[in-house]
Amino acid sequence: MAVNSSTELGEALGNHDFGRIIGTREANWIDFKSAPYSTDAPGHRRLSDSGRSELCKDVAAFANLSGGCIVIGFQSQRNPDVGIETASSFSLIDNSLADISSYRSAIQNGIYPPIRDPRIEWFNPSDSAEGILLIEVNPQPTELQPFLLRRLVGIDGKVVEAASIPSRNGDRTDWFTVERIHAEIRSGRVAPSYANSVPSNPTFESAEQVLDEIEGQQNWQSAPVFWLQAIPHGPQTHIQHFFGPGGLASKLQNFPSLRANGFNLKVFGLPDYAEGNVVFGSRDDAYLRLDSTGLFSLGILASPQVIGWGVRGTSASDFADPVVVNGTVVVEETVEFCRFVHSTLQQELNDAEWTLRLTCKRFKNHDIRLAKGSPRLYMQLALSTSYRSLSDSWVREVPLGPTVARDSLDIMTYFYALFGLGPDSIPYSSDEGVDVDAFLRMTD
Repeated sequence: MAVNSSTELGEALGNHDFGRIIGTREANWIDFKSAPYSTDAPGHRRLSDSGRSELCKDVAAFANLSGGCIVIGFQSQRNPDVGIETASSFSLIDNSLADISSYRSAIQNGIYPPIRDPRIEWFNPSDSAEGILLIEVNPQPTELQPFLLRRLVGIDGKVVEAASIPSRNGDRTDWFTVERIHAEIRSGRVAPSYANSVPSNPTFESAEQVLDEIEGQQNWQSAPVFWLQAIPHGPQTHIQHFFGPGGLASKLQNFPSLRANGFNLKVFGLPDYAEGNVVFGSRDDAYLRLDSTGLFSLGILASPQVIGWGVRGTSASDFADPVVVNGTVVVEETVEFCRFVHSTLQQELNDAEWTLRLTCKRFKNHDIRLAKGSPRLYMQLALSTSYRSLSDSWVREVPLGPTVARDSLDIMTYFYALFGLGPDSIPYSSDEGVDVDAFLRMTD
């Protein structure tokens, strides 16, 4: 038994079918606790300093991703086959051991900006005073992120006034490194309230303007769209020799693909030029644009013809709503995108620093869904095995890393988190990142 989404978890808790939850793996969307957060003393209801700190860390980590659930009353064990904590048993908790009002106060006062609408609820069988406690962090508006902790508890137990940023990563919580915090403050993306003295890099605003411009041209303003962008940071000058033999525009047009008939940059149609940029916009469901500044944008309409290709049927009549994403399409397109950035763009602008940005618009409103693993060509996929998207405005960024494999996996980890799925659901992934060679071995 196991649950695979917050919806299924809510059903199991609401029906007091706690055994159904056993076997569920901890992931980006769920964390298990065997006991409530620590209090001042045994039998006391008031959270201790370490209890408040731990609670705020867990809540903020989910808020900085896509929301998630903390379930108190379940023991977990690490599965040696997959190396992930898995719910193994449950023990009902005496309601007197956790004060909901104290939890709410800790979350309200310990995290900035304030978390919107956290749900904290006991699920008690019949009239029992014992049950399972749920803390559910709803997906938060992207413009409020990141959520920072106001205080930390040091090794000596003393409270330290210091800002820190936790984020959920699979079955664990990671912390932003000081290097990342510094870089994002410099770019104006983190904590603008205390970074006002640092001018934001105009390339981020330009990147958003490009998406708005393309969506207007393509009439995608109300459609669900999957976007990837590579954004350079540095002096905003136009690239010399952008056109002509050996220029960057020519390199994009002639970029070699991993698979000739795969989901690569050539699926975007015929090249054209607009205002000094090269664009591939001859299709109405996919668009590619390379600006002469180095800004690189890829957009795919979330339709069955591209992003849902081959899933749920073989003819147009099979493609009823909702659209289910073909994991092979998004992973391979992401790999090809990152290959061009690493092999060509980065070499052309070798003094620039790069940010890779994932933007998914209006996925929740259009009920775009995703399944685990890799669909193989045409297949009938039951909607009961697919996962709903959680947000209509999903923007995530990663700094350009050392390899195509790692960058592709980092981007896909954020994409799968949009559907409440962890990295173990991503096809063609390995410990080093996305297995790029897997596409060369693909036969269908």
